[in-house]
Amino acid sequence: MKIRLSLPMTRIEGESKLIVTRDKDRITNVVYNMPTARDFLNVLIGQHINDLPKIVPRICGICPVAHRIGAIKAIESTTDVSIPPIAELIRELALLGEIIRSHTYSVFFSTLADLMYLTNQISRQDIFGIDRMQPRVLPIATKLYDCAEALITATAGNTNLAFNLIPGGVVQNISSTQQQDLIQQLSLTLSGVKWAKEYYNLLLNEIEEEIQNYALPRPLYISSFETKANRFSGINQVQFISDDGIQETISGDDFSEYLVEQDLVEAPTKVAYIKSNEESKNLLAGPYARLAVLQSKPRKSKKSSIGEPNLFRSGLLRIDEMEFALTNAINLLETEWSKDEDVSIGVNPGTRVGASAVEAPRGILLYRVRTNGGNRIEDIDIRVPTELNARAIAVIVKNVMNACINLGWPNEKILERAMMAVRCFDPCVSCAAHTDIRFREARC
Repeated sequence: MKIRLSLPMTRIEGESKLIVTRDKDRITNVVYNMPTARDFLNVLIGQHINDLPKIVPRICGICPVAHRIGAIKAIESTTDVSIPPIAELIRELALLGEIIRSHTYSVFFSTLADLMYLTNQISRQDIFGIDRMQPRVLPIATKLYDCAEALITATAGNTNLAFNLIPGGVVQNISSTQQQDLIQQLSLTLSGVKWAKEYYNLLLNEIEEEIQNYALPRPLYISSFETKANRFSGINQVQFISDDGIQETISGDDFSEYLVEQDLVEAPTKVAYIKSNEESKNLLAGPYARLAVLQSKPRKSKKSSIGEPNLFRSGLLRIDEMEFALTNAINLLETEWSKDEDVSIGVNPGTRVGASAVEAPRGILLYRVRTNGGNRIEDIDIRVPTELNARAIAVIVKNVMNACINLGWPNEKILERAMMAVRCFDPCVSCAAHTDIRFREARC
């Protein structure tokens, strides 16, 4: 008998679920069914292109800054405009704040809780158990969150809508007082991040054998991380990286033709594939993809010592990125800024197709927009990191569940481990730990 298991997971963007089909003692199929930006795109058709940055931050409560910057850069790419350098720095600082905030959620309130549970330090994954067993964790997480909020507020103007960021630059500069306050606040958090990395690694070493089930397949990484200046704001190019290095780089406005979407029969969802290579490697966006870009370039610094790709070890990468974001933000804030320089220029959207590629916390975020003669949006395509990772999520969940079945574990424990795999990917679905689980017979 085949059993199909549906696990609904509430997301900020909507509702998502895993559809798992089990046939006797084996998982035969897993589909990660999540809402993409598809329905949201219908709202954008007919809107004036200048309204795009005001609307898209509402797509996701975790990365509104990345969405706003993605929309802004797409508008700017319809012209030959060059925005003031100071505005570029302020945008990058806003993205660094969002990286810190998102990774704080993911590491301290999601994967770290799972690790403490797996090492029998806490009996259930909640912040109260974490605080009782390791009192240093929550104060560090709180300081990081406060730093991130302060950095985003100072640069983007608002942590949810980022209204200080506009086509052509920014509305206003950062004041000297804000600069100094941020430098001091960010500097005080660095030691906590270093401790968190040591503690996280200590927990990993205790369960080295079990986390092997969370090993990643050999993926094709996808990223727009800009290595020359180490920028998350991207290079408006999409890079595909394999174990052998960068395989191909395409222009940002070509992604709609290069990355095709397949509608799945099992669920109303779409999965992204490379057009010429649909059945080969799984796409993977996010921290591992950014690391792959860095390691594919000649560098003076040593390569990361993270080890083989593994979902739980991706938490170490997020901690590394938090440390990187803090250090980079401090360096940018210590730059001598002229308060008299213009921070924006006028932008009149052009008629050509606009496109952008930005690194959001969970991975590359892609925008492509076309307008009619009156600057009304005629066609738009947005690809979010979770959609790009959907196939890899399904593959790893399937592997984890089959490994648990082979050990003879009960369904409750198997599902618990599957949810851990999902949480390692995406902090937006961290609330999946508290969902109802329903069994139903599959249609044969």
